[in-house]
Amino acid sequence: MALQALGGGIEPVRARPGMFIGDTQNPTHLAEEVLDNAIDEIANGFGTSIGIFNNLDDGSFWVSDNGRGLPMEPITLADGSVEDSIKVLCTELFSGTKFDTEDYAQLIGMHGVGLVAVNALSDWLTIKTRDRKNKTRVVTYSFIDGELQQISEETDNDFSYSTVVGFKPSKKYFGSLEFDNRYFVERLISVQSIFDLNGFTFNSKPIPKLSFESYIKQHLALAEEDQLFSLSFSTKDNSNHIKLYATYVDQDDSITLGNVNLRTCDGKFINSFHTELKKSINEKIDKSFSKINDREYLNGLRAFIMINVPEPKFDSQTKVRMVLDVKKILIDPLKGQLDWFVEQIIDTLQNNLERKLHQKILNGSSRSARANKRVSISKLHDCQHIPGDVLYIVEGDSAEGTLKQITNKKIEACYPLKGKVLNVEAATLDKIQKNKEISDLLKALGSVSNRRYKSIKILSDADVDGYHIAVLMLLAIAKFAPDYIKSGNLSVIIPPLYGAEKGGKYYPIYDQIKIDQFKKDNYKIRRFKGLGEMNPNQLEACIRSGFEYKIKWPDSDKQLNNLISIITNTDLKRAIMNAEGVKIDIILAEINKQFSQKTKTI
Repeated sequence: MALQALGGGIEPVRARPGMFIGDTQNPTHLAEEVLDNAIDEIANGFGTSIGIFNNLDDGSFWVSDNGRGLPMEPITLADGSVEDSIKVLCTELFSGTKFDTEDYAQLIGMHGVGLVAVNALSDWLTIKTRDRKNKTRVVTYSFIDGELQQISEETDNDFSYSTVVGFKPSKKYFGSLEFDNRYFVERLISVQSIFDLNGFTFNSKPIPKLSFESYIKQHLALAEEDQLFSLSFSTKDNSNHIKLYATYVDQDDSITLGNVNLRTCDGKFINSFHTELKKSINEKIDKSFSKINDREYLNGLRAFIMINVPEPKFDSQTKVRMVLDVKKILIDPLKGQLDWFVEQIIDTLQNNLERKLHQKILNGSSRSARANKRVSISKLHDCQHIPGDVLYIVEGDSAEGTLKQITNKKIEACYPLKGKVLNVEAATLDKIQKNKEISDLLKALGSVSNRRYKSIKILSDADVDGYHIAVLMLLAIAKFAPDYIKSGNLSVIIPPLYGAEKGGKYYPIYDQIKIDQFKKDNYKIRRFKGLGEMNPNQLEACIRSGFEYKIKWPDSDKQLNNLISIITNTDLKRAIMNAEGVKIDIILAEINKQFSQKTKTI
């Protein structure tokens, strides 16, 4: 059928070039218009190859594709006259020849403007195209200064391309005649990878072949082994198609890229995607993360959105921004589609959030605690020289009062615990952050790079409750100050249940058998209910020459889980409580089977 042109000529383009092509600093946009027409053929399955050649000798730019060739059917103008289609495409604004057909599922080039703009702003334009109906007929159009000079045709079975367009931009309209060739190379890589093709060239050199997945991973800063999840869906009328490729990685940054018809997505598309993603995450995430900042849900996100729209509209002829209904194209079809993806990545996401909260806790605790400064913590009995050698974490204020009398005030510090320590494995991170005992301790320790003490020693009562406190504190340090364990600078001191006294001499007793031996020698045997019952001499014997277990970092997650299970093993605790001569080292021995080593004994 005959197609119509609206008319307008090339003079409006010459009068206001910026209105039609945007930036006139260089002619890159002109070349982009020609390239877009070639990409339309590739994107809609009519071709498989594109070649670009920038002739540096004469400043011309050439684009070739092996699609179907330009349409050659006659065009009826507004006045009723009939003209050659390609002549009209290059001289009449808004002719829209190819856009009145139903051949294209998606369009990239400007609707009846692109070739007119190229012709209007160039010294010459040459188009060589194969007849779609007669494959052996090849027709060449030559324009000079916007005017058609010659139409020639030939029979050519060896013409390797279907369409070749070349032009030389005019100095009258551009500040520079240099093209941004890097942009075109990147564009060719993108199109070739997205459509999984091969054979694209730039200045006769092959464009690197990347698989579609490799291309996406490269742009999203992913490793090849990272898993990429794929979602594909369409609008209700099946007109707009969306492909989403996304994953979460163990990183603090976020990358979301996208395109509409192979062009960069407008920011509102990406923001809308983030909003829908957060809604789906909120329904599935652990409630302990409810107070996380919205932006932190994106930490680790890697996403690539591809949207195909059949007939895009732009806010101007420069094609800077598409006028699209984001709700219809993206939001409505996306609803309900993200749940599956969130289920796949929820564990990684929560690990990222937990690490972030850990960092907040640590930063908040160590902000004012530097290695060369004293800190203001009411319960902390600090040493004079910072960094000190040892921080004793001791159960109870009374025991801490005795410990202060025997420690070296220059290099040894004390921090008392009151009652049961918060179980950081069971508590929400929000609760941990608000726990003064934990936050004060972390503040006392200082930052990882600037520790205020070289080592930590935990000292609690020789009963089940004391064991529980010791191991809960061990867990807290493993979670927020693991460097102490990894460097071998965390230990648990086991106090004795009994002591032997005679003639001013004191001997701690860790072995039930030794009690009878001391009794035979007329020693007075005393049972200690807790550290607070020990005098300074007795407590000093405990910390200087008693049982001390240096904690090793677990060799595996299984070992760490075993520690946690021991802490919560009610049956084990009940059995030990009912045993004769309860000792904390009995339980710690269970831990030692996994990852502790005894460093001192008597």
